[in-house]
Amino acid sequence: MIDTAVIGTGYLGRFHAEKYARLPGARLVAVCDADPAVARRVGSGLGVEAVTDHRRLLGRVQAVSIA
Repeated sequence: MIDTAVIGTGYLGRFHAEKYARLPGARLVAVCDADPAVARRVGSGLGVEAVTDHRRLLGRVQAVSIA
C-alpha cells in the first residue's frame, strides 16, 4: 500500500484526492492547503487528515500530488 497526499485542494486537487482515495494499492492519508477551512472541508469529506503546512507530510507519505 502506498500512502499518498495531495497538496492543493482546488478543483484539480480535489479530483486527484478523490481518485487516490479509490485507487487500489494506494491510501490517501492527508490533504494540504494554505486555506485551513478548505483543507478541513476536503479532508473531512474524504475522511483524511487536513494540514496547512506541507512539511507535516514529510516522512509520512511515499507519493505526493501537487495540484
